[in-house]
Amino acid sequence: MSKVDRDIIDVLNKEGSAILRIALDVDSEPSRVVKEVISVTKRGNNIFLSGVGKCSFIAEKLAATYCSLGIPSFSLHCTHSLHGDIGAVRSDDLVIIFSKSGETIEVVELARVLKKFKALSVAITCVRESTLSRICDLRVVLPVKDEADALNLAPTVSTTAMLAMGDAIGVVASKYLGFSKSEFNKRHPRGKLGEVSR
Repeated sequence: MSKVDRDIIDVLNKEGSAILRIALDVDSEPSRVVKEVISVTKRGNNIFLSGVGKCSFIAEKLAATYCSLGIPSFSLHCTHSLHGDIGAVRSDDLVIIFSKSGETIEVVELARVLKKFKALSVAITCVRESTLSRICDLRVVLPVKDEADALNLAPTVSTTAMLAMGDAIGVVASKYLGFSKSEFNKRHPRGKLGEVSR
């Protein structure tokens, strides 16, 4: 096995281990978020998922996944939201904000502005006592400290953990909403998934 092979395995182990740590560390907060997602969906409100940088792509992917699982959702980029896009958020909507540090200026400002809209906010972060965690109504803290790259800087392990937790919240909420295969097909009529869900 080459050095490169070992390095690849090391990165995969770091990312996989992070998900296992989350599974062992889950408390009541994710289940509270699931209940809110179910409640918001049942009353016809929307879920918004937001972040900056790499976290914005995690939010975008999860919004797409939630929509396919019967949970009306939209990605809301923090920067654009502060320049008008927050106008899409209504009272009693739910906004989930992803940020490793919970200190990025845009995410903190978004959380503060959301209070004026009376929308429920959720922080998914890696720092329990972050500003974002304190401002938001609910928080899910992921036990991630180190990233997978040699510099311990690039969002890798943290974004994988956020994606996994976001998937878990959406999948479980969809299950308890009674989402069916036929409803999945309505939202995904094309491609192989459209075929197998018929």
